[in-house]
Amino acid sequence: MTMTFPAFTDLAAVAEELASRGNVKLRAILTQAWRAQSCLGDLRQANDCAGVLRDMLKRPNEQDTPALLTVERSLLANAIMLYARATSTNGDKGERGSIQLSEKKLTPEEWADHNAILDVRNQAMAHVYRSRKLSDHDWHRAVFFAVDAGGGQWKPASASNQTSFHAETFARLEKILPVALREVKAKFHERMEAVTKMVNSDVKASGLRKHVFDPVAVFGTEEAVRALLAGEGQGDAAFWINEGKRA
Repeated sequence: MTMTFPAFTDLAAVAEELASRGNVKLRAILTQAWRAQSCLGDLRQANDCAGVLRDMLKRPNEQDTPALLTVERSLLANAIMLYARATSTNGDKGERGSIQLSEKKLTPEEWADHNAILDVRNQAMAHVYRSRKLSDHDWHRAVFFAVDAGGGQWKPASASNQTSFHAETFARLEKILPVALREVKAKFHERMEAVTKMVNSDVKASGLRKHVFDPVAVFGTEEAVRALLAGEGQGDAAFWINEGKRA
């Protein structure tokens, strides 16, 4: 039996209609709220990656395989990239941008952890330097050498090191993620309060009703809609949709 849900309306459509008449305030505060919500989503995914990686590290070393080591490297890299994207990186016009953490709201140790993770992202993962130490560790190192092949001949060769896992970096990431989640979630709630205030005081009910939509059609299932409604009490709800699931 199909469940009856309360009315859902498309606030972005409402905001665009108001903007077409010269009132861009709702569009502006929706953009700010979206940025915070999207950054919060990045941090949740980073936290999920860190949790899976922590579980993987509990296995005995003798169970290591090239495939598992690749998964570990990918989880750490993805978690760091998502963290940086949510808390530091700037966006060009049209890009989302980030919710940058404030040094004033963090302890000196938290701020140090935050910047250490950003350094790894910027100087070891997003870019490759021939030799640059971070916390006395070479993330990328190349050695070109030649081996005496006899008869006056030398055979050139090379060897390189690319760090797949770094325990100190992972420890810092695990410490700073809850802090970033706390700060960005607070910013999200602050901005959603501004949206709520405007929608209920400055937007006509007829304008809201004009853009009502079927939530099941948009969110995919009744279960997803129920999850969204259940999250109202906490101020937000999140669920993942796998649109590219393989057969």
